[in-house]
Amino acid sequence: MTFCDATLADAAPPNLRGTAFGLYYFCTGLASLAASAVAGMVWSAAGPSQTFLIGAAVAALAAGTVVFVPLRQAAEPAP
Repeated sequence: MTFCDATLADAAPPNLRGTAFGLYYFCTGLASLAASAVAGMVWSAAGPSQTFLIGAAVAALAAGTVVFVPLRQAAEPAP
């Protein structure tokens, strides 16, 4: 089980856990399909080097945004 799967399992109510996993993987699949289609169009139009350059730029942008995600505070134990 991956970190995302464990987080989703913890966050979803028990009676909707299957629905939550289905929706998560449906959205992940749609995003992968869209990314692959765009990469294929860039590859056809501009070639492989541009495709990998754009991929690297998007990855760097995503990595840069992690800095702005606030850290969650650990819950204090109940007395």
